[in-house]
Amino acid sequence: RLVGMIEPEPFSPLLAAILFPIGWFLIMHWISILGGWRRFAEVYASESEFAGTKKYFQSALLHHIPLLPASYSNMISIGANQSGVYFGVLILFRPGHEPFFIPFEELEGQERRFLFVFRYVTLRAQRTPEVAISVNQKLGIWLEEQSQGDWSFQRRSEMSQ
Repeated sequence: RLVGMIEPEPFSPLLAAILFPIGWFLIMHWISILGGWRRFAEVYASESEFAGTKKYFQSALLHHIPLLPASYSNMISIGANQSGVYFGVLILFRPGHEPFFIPFEELEGQERRFLFVFRYVTLRAQRTPEVAISVNQKLGIWLEEQSQGDWSFQRRSEMSQ
């Protein structure tokens, strides 16, 4: 043992038990701000319990900052009924991610491709045009079905005409 050396404090499980939830809370809020989830939740706050069909453990990308999408892999609940689309996250990821509901009349979608193979649908809402949500094409088709003919996304073949 060297004279004059400061010995580090031993690891404190109590300190870790306090700091981990605080860090988790802050990180979740930061992701919701950077990804755009908070913006959707402010504008399209879900006022009541969603009544409709939900799909759990879905994935989406939120695009708010160019080239830096927030990836929500297998952690989103997406619901749909004839009125619109509901978005929520699993309870563990809820800090900063309040559920929101976008009416179909304010939602537009476009089919996109990545590397000529992967098809997805990019969703934009009228009151939050600065943020986009990308979901896989199968989920986009499911949203069309749940709207019972009141909403559809634009296919690539329709865009070239």
